[in-house]
Amino acid sequence: MRKYLKFIVYLSPLVVIFATGSFMVHSSIHEALVTTTDRYIQEADEIFSDVESENKTALLDPENCVLLEQNLRYVHDIEEMQIIFNKDIICSSRGDRIDSQPIYLPTEELPSTLLIIPDPYSVTGASISVINKDILSKGYYAVSSIDKAYIRSSIGYRLDDRFKRAVIFIGEASAPVGQTKVGSNPQYIATSDLYQYEVLLEASDKFTSERKTFYFLLFIPITLVVYLTLYYAQYLFSHKRSMYTEVKLALKMREFFLHYQPHVDASSGRVFGVEALVRWQHPVRGVVYPDVFIPLMEEYGLMNELTDYVLDTAYHDLVGKGFIDGKHLGINVPPGYLSDKKSIYLLKQYKQKFDDIGVSLGLEITERQFLDDAACESISRLRASGVDILIDDFGTGQTSLSVLEQTNIDYLKIDKCFVDSIGHQSVNTPVLNAIINLANELDVGIIAEGVETDLQAQYLLTQGVTLHQGYLYAKPTLIDELYLSDGE
Repeated sequence: MRKYLKFIVYLSPLVVIFATGSFMVHSSIHEALVTTTDRYIQEADEIFSDVESENKTALLDPENCVLLEQNLRYVHDIEEMQIIFNKDIICSSRGDRIDSQPIYLPTEELPSTLLIIPDPYSVTGASISVINKDILSKGYYAVSSIDKAYIRSSIGYRLDDRFKRAVIFIGEASAPVGQTKVGSNPQYIATSDLYQYEVLLEASDKFTSERKTFYFLLFIPITLVVYLTLYYAQYLFSHKRSMYTEVKLALKMREFFLHYQPHVDASSGRVFGVEALVRWQHPVRGVVYPDVFIPLMEEYGLMNELTDYVLDTAYHDLVGKGFIDGKHLGINVPPGYLSDKKSIYLLKQYKQKFDDIGVSLGLEITERQFLDDAACESISRLRASGVDILIDDFGTGQTSLSVLEQTNIDYLKIDKCFVDSIGHQSVNTPVLNAIINLANELDVGIIAEGVETDLQAQYLLTQGVTLHQGYLYAKPTLIDELYLSDGE
């Protein structure tokens, strides 16, 4: 089933592109047909209107044949005009070369309006005649045969290789003769608003082929872009699925491990406690740091599972170390963890287990985390059971004071960006002092993060901040590489 689904996914863009290409080919040809047909009708209407005007002028003096011949001598659109009375030719624009047969014999029922018909006597195909009856109803008719070469050159379809044929339909008759409204190529039919005849225009084989070739070549790069995009999307999807599988497997295979960075009491040099920092020992990439895999685990909803893993790993790392006066252990927890009753129950169990090995459990919560009512209630219960609550990266979020208002805590951890301002003219220095004063007012402990120089350490000591964490004392490392004896 998956194989067929994948086939459909890959085939769908090709179907859409083919359908779109076919539509654009049709639209392009149709637009050319419509535009040209409308122009043909406009030009034909002008010719027929001019011929009608000549007919009406001749009928003003229908028996003045000399005048008729003179007036039409230099008229290019009329091949011949005949004045007919009682089925006889009275005058012709050809003078003495009057045909033996009239162009058309009008009937009494013929209205005194313009009529356009195919010429049944034409041996070369068909010609179009314009017939008018005199306005005084004396029985005279002006019948003008339009010059075929003139109308063809004026409309111009014979010179345009985009079109296979152009046909004028008047009723059931057509000019040229014998044409139908069914064609093998795209075609368009429009009707004259002025004279009610129809013009059919059909695209040529060459024009149709050129349009198909043009859009085929146009859609080649588009198709490539679509499939490259599809491939890239599949790659990202597969990569995400692969990463999800990897992090799930890493939890199962216990590929995550902990580094610890000490909290040092700078006034005495003793280690107050440690912060547990999770790392991933990837079998191919080597050590992977949290900034890479934590966003993935947040996206996949694995943070609570990872926190359980960290608690268990930290316990097994610290058990048997023989702490006498107790060490503080800080573990970062995600906001959703504190809203889960199962997690709270587990935390209380680990609190007891850590107490048994001389370790005091502390939960580090970033102030940027959103704490709902359930989380705040859980924090209160955990503090009542002896779990310390620390606000990490304090001062870097937008809700510092609101966090303190809604939650009782034990320690503030000053972010490294404020510690870095020590010894420099920076807006962060007054903020650092304000955080220290705030902590003192709230009677909560302070831990300064990112202490890297003696100058920073001494300044903090003068401000009463004794608990430090940073490279000045130790980098994060394995628990066995840290010296945590009670005498130090």
